[in-house]
Amino acid sequence: MITTNTQKVAFNTIIQFLGKAITVATSLVIIAYLTRYLGAAGYGDYATIFAYLGVFGVVMDMGLLVATVRELTAEPEKEQNLLKNVFGLKLVSGVIILLFALLISNFLPYGQIIKQGILYGTLTQLAMSINQVPVSFLQAKLVLYKSTIADVVGRVTLLGLIWWLIINQAGILQIVLATAAAGFIVFAINALMLPQKSWLIPGFDINIWKKILIKAVPLGIVTTLGVIFFKFDVLILAGYFDSAVVGIYQAPYKILEVFLFVPSVFMGIVLPLLTLAWVRSKEDVVKILQKSVNFLAILSFPIMLGLIALGTPIMLFVAGQEFALSGPVLQGLSLLLVLSFVNAAFIYTVIAADSQQKLIKPYLLATIFNIGANFIFIPVYSYWAAIIITILTEVIVFIAAWRLVSKDLGLSVNWSVSSKAMVNSLIMFGIISALSPMSMWFVIGVAIISYAALSLLTKTIKINDIKELISRNV
Repeated sequence: MITTNTQKVAFNTIIQFLGKAITVATSLVIIAYLTRYLGAAGYGDYATIFAYLGVFGVVMDMGLLVATVRELTAEPEKEQNLLKNVFGLKLVSGVIILLFALLISNFLPYGQIIKQGILYGTLTQLAMSINQVPVSFLQAKLVLYKSTIADVVGRVTLLGLIWWLIINQAGILQIVLATAAAGFIVFAINALMLPQKSWLIPGFDINIWKKILIKAVPLGIVTTLGVIFFKFDVLILAGYFDSAVVGIYQAPYKILEVFLFVPSVFMGIVLPLLTLAWVRSKEDVVKILQKSVNFLAILSFPIMLGLIALGTPIMLFVAGQEFALSGPVLQGLSLLLVLSFVNAAFIYTVIAADSQQKLIKPYLLATIFNIGANFIFIPVYSYWAAIIITILTEVIVFIAAWRLVSKDLGLSVNWSVSSKAMVNSLIMFGIISALSPMSMWFVIGVAIISYAALSLLTKTIKINDIKELISRNV
């Protein structure tokens, strides 16, 4: 059973990454189109719209995705009734929360184009919210790779729509509506992936709503606080500076988000196994946690140092000359990567242990620090303050999550593989620096080959482990 599940995780992960490779490439093209077409100021408006809605989007989730996955894993015989009631809960709560978001936006110091964009963008948030219902089922069944099809189709559709809108000289509002259309397409495809469709008739059982909310709300609070300290700096920046400054800061964030999907995708696949491992033994939990930390460290160190080495060339290639100032911003923000990657393993382990309420206090303290520091320093130091404060906030969260895992849950982590990954990445960084005058793509190719070779030579990655991951029997 354990071997089969490990192979399912491997298969899901490989397929997810192949699919994400397509969506990443498509997302980069979308960013390139939008930054060049809208310019720094226009892209700043676009980024502000979705930064604002992103805060309410995570409130709409309320931790329901992860809580639903846990419930589906624990009680699979009740899955259809649970899904239809989660669907009903999301529809009702989503409409209420989005109406509240629209009301608040009227009192904010933003231009009319941003306020109209927020109105249209609520459709995008609603589509993303209800899409979590079929995704939770696929995740619980360890067949999340199926949703990759929907993601790829949705992203390619969005690229086509944006290309057509740009050709026809459309404005930001039409582009926002295009994202909503793509979002509903993704939901429709994911819904078709489920073997039964009875859940599409929403349920309104208050007792089930209460049961799932009791599980979800602590995690929802944590997730909401996390999004606040990642998005609030943009809202403050937009209140004090013009849209061009926001665009310079947010364009690198979009590049970074291309990579930040990795820990959430991987740990989302691992979560059902972690949940079951807590039922079996702490030893199984430690094994899964250790493999997760190793995997995420091996990936994050080279990405972080690669972005630091090539920050400006990457921004110029993706966004164009108008975003040259975004290069150093990308370099600074890249320091988040290792912390965010490894922290995901800790957070999901706490969630699997049904101890998510213990995350509320550290996240609340981190959010208070983040908002307070941003209000004090952003008006003076602009996005440089936002970068430093975001990194410090992530450090606070990382330390708190590590302490929860080690002290409260009694789990230990061996950092030997992570240390090797760091050393190998530093050597790779030196190679990139020496080759920096050459073509960016040549340098990236050499960097990937050198890091892979170093990882094999130092046994950071073992051939047998690769064979075990590739072989499957599902």
